[in-house]
Amino acid sequence: MEPQLFDFGWSLRFWMKERGMSQGDIMRATGLERSYISRLATNKVKYPRFETVEKIARALSVSLHDFMSVAIVGGKEQADPGRLEKCVKECLARPDSSGTYSD
Repeated sequence: MEPQLFDFGWSLRFWMKERGMSQGDIMRATGLERSYISRLATNKVKYPRFETVEKIARALSVSLHDFMSVAIVGGKEQADPGRLEKCVKECLARPDSSGTYSD
């Protein structure tokens, strides 16, 4: 099985740790339900809506580019802008949790 180009949950956990923020902090800053943030952090929702990603990145005070550029390669973080374009195309080509396409 080929690894995902982008692991949203890992990126969310990485930036929360970097910023010293909890899921409750993200909830208060974004208005998203804590249970939804938990599902995002554990990859139960793999392709959130773009607006959700923007809210979370803003709450973490990180650019959308930096948030999306964090990738997993052999268990290590790596920011690779070349992979970002592939990730965005992959994310936009898949249905979000409601079964509709986000663009």
